[in-house]
Order: sequence, then structure tokens, then C-alpha cells
Amino acid sequence: MEAALKALQEAKKSATPAASLKTAKEELHKARHNKAGERLESIQMVDEALTEAQAGHHEKMIQKVDAAIADLHNGMAHAPGRR
Repeated sequence: MEAALKALQEAKKSATPAASLKTAKEELHKARHNKAGERLESIQMVDEALTEAQAGHHEKMIQKVDAAIADLHNGMAHAPGRR
């Protein structure tokens, strides 16, 4: 999950965020499925962010990335063994 978070942060700063968004999505697919559904929601947000980035809508892309980051943090907080 940390690698996905890092890629999402990089996407927010990048003039060409598609590669970072694709990396984040790959990392999310590799992550354990113990995040109370937040991992899947994050993948959906990354897909939407990628669509916005490809359309040239940088601000909308950032909003989707921020939503994905929030979902990840929420999911990580609910993962077994985390408090």
C-alpha cells in the first residue's frame, strides 16, 4: 500500500501523471484484500483519475487522486493488526 501511496503522490506533482497512476493501480492490485473494501474503491478512483489525466483535466485528476489516498488511509486503518 505504501508503494501505491507514493505513486499517487508522485502523480499529483507530475506533468505527465499517467505512468504514476498506472503504477499505483498495479500496486493496489498486488495489495492484500483486507482493507474493508477501500482497496477496490481506491482502484476505481485511480481509474477515474487516469481518465481525467488523459483528458487533460489536471484539477479533476488531483481530486480523484486525493479521494484514492483517503480511501487507502481509511482502509489501512481498518486492516487487521493496525490501530
